[in-house]
Amino acid sequence: MDEIQDTTQKRVLIGVGVAVAAVAVLLGALVLAGGDDDDDGATSASSSTTLSTTTTSTAPSTTTTTAPAAPAITPADLDAALFPDLSGDDRYDDPVDLARAFATETLGFRDDVAVGAFAAGDAQSGEVEVSAIETVPTTVLVRKVGDGSWAVIGAVTESIELATPANGSPIRSVQPVLGRAYAFEGQVDVALYADGSEDPIAQTFVTGRGDGVLGPFEGDLEFQVPNGATRGLLVLTSASGEDGSTMAATAIRVRF
Repeated sequence: MDEIQDTTQKRVLIGVGVAVAAVAVLLGALVLAGGDDDDDGATSASSSTTLSTTTTSTAPSTTTTTAPAAPAITPADLDAALFPDLSGDDRYDDPVDLARAFATETLGFRDDVAVGAFAAGDAQSGEVEVSAIETVPTTVLVRKVGDGSWAVIGAVTESIELATPANGSPIRSVQPVLGRAYAFEGQVDVALYADGSEDPIAQTFVTGRGDGVLGPFEGDLEFQVPNGATRGLLVLTSASGEDGSTMAATAIRVRF
């Protein structure tokens, strides 16, 4: 009888143990399921949250600057300049080089002519003396023009004083040429050039004195103006008795 009771008690205890174990397993499963739900919720929340990122593209600042217009030759420059021909490409940055070129290429001085230093009159103009041996100097008058280069605007010498025509005046054929001069045998050569022409359009000579004292001269200049020419250069020179090169010169601007 006692054995039957013991067996019955054991079975009851085993059944209770199994039930407890089953409850424990069930509770554990529920806990695990709840943890997974939390993780899934966190993941879902994380996945559903989108960071709003605004990319601002800033274009580089571009400032358009208009370059100043390059300095240019003006009509006043063309009116005044005897050398070089400003309608062409020849330019001189050094007034001394300019005076040398004018003396040898236009006035007829020898290549070994003595050329002095530039003497400024103001910021835009000045003069350079050129001279042959043992003669009075010729003063080449120079000025800066619109593009910053230098141009000759005249030449004067004590041995040739030109009264008519005046610098910058209009001339017509037949043109009187009047003044005072002293030169070898008293002779002063006269040449008229049109702008853009290398050769004179007219030539003549007048006679002053030959003893170092100024004497009056007069003459007439006949010429024909080339088509389209409006300006010219009148040059009076005294020549060397030795080789015919220029010893002194006066040059002015004339108009047609």
